Amino acid sequence: MQGEKIDDYAVKLTFAAPYGAFLTELATPLAQEPVLLAEHYCKQYLSKYNPDAQSQVEATEAVEDWPSLFRLNCGEVEAPNRWANSERPTQGSWVITGNRHSVVTTPVTTARTPYFWQVNTVRCLLRYVDELLWGIVQDAQAILLEAIAGNVDMQSRRINNPANKPVPSQNMERGGYKIHDGLPANSNIMAIHFKHTLKGPAMRDVLRNKDVRSAPSLGIDRD
Repeated sequence: MQGEKIDDYAVKLTFAAPYGAFLTELATPLAQEPVLLAEHYCKQYLSKYNPDAQSQVEATEAVEDWPSLFRLNCGEVEAPNRWANSERPTQGSWVITGNRHSVVTTPVTTARTPYFWQVNTVRCLLRYVDELLWGIVQDAQAILLEAIAGNVDMQSRRINNPANKPVPSQNMERGGYKIHDGLPANSNIMAIHFKHTLKGPAMRDVLRNKDVRSAPSLGIDRD
């Protein structure tokens, strides 16, 4: 993919080959990748652009090298420290308010970012909620206890496995909450992978044939 600036508010993305799933990809967490790292801010933590990056490492007790310093201050999509630096410019949907690097120890408040780049079908800016308060807990069991006590407005991750369902089901009236069964949002809930490295050369050659691998996909009754 190549990016080309059109003007101050538009970027053109060009792919080397057809990428029909790109718009769908923009509806996933990975869509934050193109706007996650602000060049003018994050390049100060890269030795390629800042000769003094190593001195910043030496002044920061939490890191041992400049890649760690970069991740600490700019984060990654799946890394908790993505949220930890309130000074980092972002076009993400939420921004941390409050103390810098305090995310791991105290309740966290996130505010709706006015510059978030995604809109709904009538071009209203997402998100709709102005502020979220996140509690910090040590393990999944603690989240479950908070939920059945009625202290959680909405929670899915970490507690939504079948083994946990009886406990919150028995405490709905006392905790004042409801349980909703959601439909998977993923395009697939399973995948079939063929082994390309079989020792038998005949079957190995068969499974390395793309047409052979396409045939089961075409033959599956997906409904």
